Amino acid sequence: MTAHTSPHTHAHRHDRIALPERLVGQGLDEHQYESGDRAIHAILIDATAGPQTDLVITYRDGSYEVWAARGMIRFERLFATDGKGFEYRVIEQIGDNPVANQDPRALATIEEELAASKASGFPGIDANTAYVEPEHVTYPFAYERIAQLFDSPNAPDSSSTRSPTRSAASPASTARSTSSRRAHR
Repeated sequence: MTAHTSPHTHAHRHDRIALPERLVGQGLDEHQYESGDRAIHAILIDATAGPQTDLVITYRDGSYEVWAARGMIRFERLFATDGKGFEYRVIEQIGDNPVANQDPRALATIEEELAASKASGFPGIDANTAYVEPEHVTYPFAYERIAQLFDSPNAPDSSSTRSPTRSAASPASTARSTSSRRAHR
C-alpha cells in the first residue's frame, strides 16, 4: 500500500517520524533483517508453534511490523500535525491487517464475547471457556502499545503473542499484552 506524495510532502512526513524514545538496538538492525525474516517465517509456519502464534511484532528501519498468518502491516509513528501526541500510518499491508480491530469497546460484555466465540466456531456457552479466533479479537490501542514496547531500550528483537484458541495452555494463561478479548469486565 503505497501513497503517492510530492517530494515536499514526503520530506515533511519524514521530519515527523517519531522513532523509539531511546533507540539503542530495539527490534532488528540491518545485520539482522535476513535472520529476523527467517525467524518470523519459521514461527508462523512451524507445525507446533504456528497454530499457537497469533502475532509476531518487530521494529526495523523506522517502522513497526506486525506479522500473522492472515496478513502483515508496517506502520510508522508520527508526531501529530497539531503538536499533541502521535499519529500512526500504515505504510505497507499484505493480506489482512492483523490488528485492524482496535475498538476498546468491542467484546465489552459477556454476551458479546459468547457471540464472538460462536462466530469463531465454538459453542459459546460458557464465558470461562469461550475461545475467540484471532479474526474476532480486538487489539485496543495496538499501534500505541507496540510503539511503547519498542520505546524501551530493553525491548526485544521481536515479540510474539499466543493465539487464544489454539494454545495448549489454559484460557487464563492466554492473555496477551497487545490484545484483549474484551475491553472491560
